[in-house]
Amino acid sequence: MRMFGLKILVICLAIIHPLIFIYFYGQRITLSSYWDTLLEPLFIISNASTSYFLFSLKYWRLPSLFLLLLTAFPVYTFPLTHNILAGLFFVGAGAALFNRPTFRNYVWLYISVLLLGFMSWLWVEIAAIWVLCLYHLNILLLVEGKVKKSWL
Repeated sequence: MRMFGLKILVICLAIIHPLIFIYFYGQRITLSSYWDTLLEPLFIISNASTSYFLFSLKYWRLPSLFLLLLTAFPVYTFPLTHNILAGLFFVGAGAALFNRPTFRNYVWLYISVLLLGFMSWLWVEIAAIWVLCLYHLNILLLVEGKVKKSWL
């Protein structure tokens, strides 16, 4: 039960931390551009805790590693490395979603967030993170027996 609550907390943190960034610093180009703010620790804690739990899942080890590494290479100091790792994280997360055929609707939802690209890359990242959070929350609740079937 303790690990369940911690996983729920990490999912909630991943959902709300972009909104906290926007509330305090307005909209920027990407989530990584909030690195140079006083909320840098929130960025690090959210990514590191998410990476920790993703690493324990079969198809999520590589995306987990990319997420942790992009956190270790800040965008302002290592822009190319950071951006490549961010891209690899999002592509790897999409591949991990695709490997779960019973939850294929999350794949289509994840791909559809690219349509937000006309608004801004920031909102593509946020929407993609929210889809990933919903997916993992859905899986967690299924495994724990809190729900009987997938939401999507």
